[in-house]
Amino acid sequence: MIQNISFEILVVTLSCTLLCSACGSSLKVEKGVAGQLNGIEKIVSVSPDFEVVTSTSMEDPRDFKFYKTVEKNFIEAIKTNGERNGLEIEVINETKNLDITSDFYNKLAPLKQEILHAAFMQEFEGGSKNSKLNGIYKFNKKPIISSEYSHLSKEYSTNYFAIQGINIHKKPRAGNFLLVLLFPPLGLYNLAHIETDLYYYNIVADVSKGEIVHKELRKVTQSINKSTINAMLYDSYKLMIK
Repeated sequence: MIQNISFEILVVTLSCTLLCSACGSSLKVEKGVAGQLNGIEKIVSVSPDFEVVTSTSMEDPRDFKFYKTVEKNFIEAIKTNGERNGLEIEVINETKNLDITSDFYNKLAPLKQEILHAAFMQEFEGGSKNSKLNGIYKFNKKPIISSEYSHLSKEYSTNYFAIQGINIHKKPRAGNFLLVLLFPPLGLYNLAHIETDLYYYNIVADVSKGEIVHKELRKVTQSINKSTINAMLYDSYKLMIK
């Protein structure tokens, strides 16, 4: 089960990378046209993911401490920025706390896998050219999931379950050899500098109707810190309920 979920998360990472590979900060949101999330009060965030991928050979214990702090900031930001947008966010985070219950394995882990699979194996359809606005696309037909999870809406007092995550990619900065020739100090600094990209995804399913109602992929090129994560989550929720 965990291996399958890891594969789906890899698909998310690749999708984010392909979406944003040729640009700086980027945003793509796909959602239903009917304003389905207007007036929403509560969302359950199922085991948020935080992964750091590096293609550099640099290993520094300070990096581990730094990214553990960033992960903690991310989990906190999920709730606090939901509250700032009038949303109650219940974070189910057993896998990070090593307090995994049978309820998580039997209900929430399969739901997480199904949401990820549906979001990236099915397409939103029935939109129009005029539905695009600043990277936001609205559609009539949405990806579907199994109806067997509908009972969770009563158990958790909400129809909406979210799969959220951050993938951080560290890599050597692409070399600009002309810069090395013209301005050696700046060019050499540029070659030695490590580039870090942050990819964020937020996928929301309505289990009562068995469908994906919102999918967001985002790339952020700003410095990775608590302020950046809070700004990103606040904007994400604002777009979600818009």
